[in-house]
Amino acid sequence: MTVKDDFMKKILISMFIFLCLFTVAMIVIFLITGNTPDVLIGAVFGACMGEYSICGLIKKSKEKEKTERMKEGYVEDPENYFEDEYEEDEGAVAGAASFECVDDYISLAHDGDIEQEAEE
Repeated sequence: MTVKDDFMKKILISMFIFLCLFTVAMIVIFLITGNTPDVLIGAVFGACMGEYSICGLIKKSKEKEKTERMKEGYVEDPENYFEDEYEEDEGAVAGAASFECVDDYISLAHDGDIEQEAEE
């Protein structure tokens, strides 16, 4: 889960709480005055539903992009990709450390004799 997803969840939860409190406030106003501001209620609920719709479209487009990337064969989690690549680099450096000179290592790797030299 990313920071952006957590932020979107916080927005949606806070809007839901706001709508609940707004509804309670409108009920209290109705009990005190006998009528309610209908245009204000419609505008607030319309704006919140619009925000919910936009958040839904953003999430849907992210999911669609994610499935398309999986179909194309891209790595799902780029952080894991870089960690794996880094681990492979550490292994190459450890193998190169057994040789006295990097040039020797490169020439042996080019000739295909690297396994023989490492065993000796």
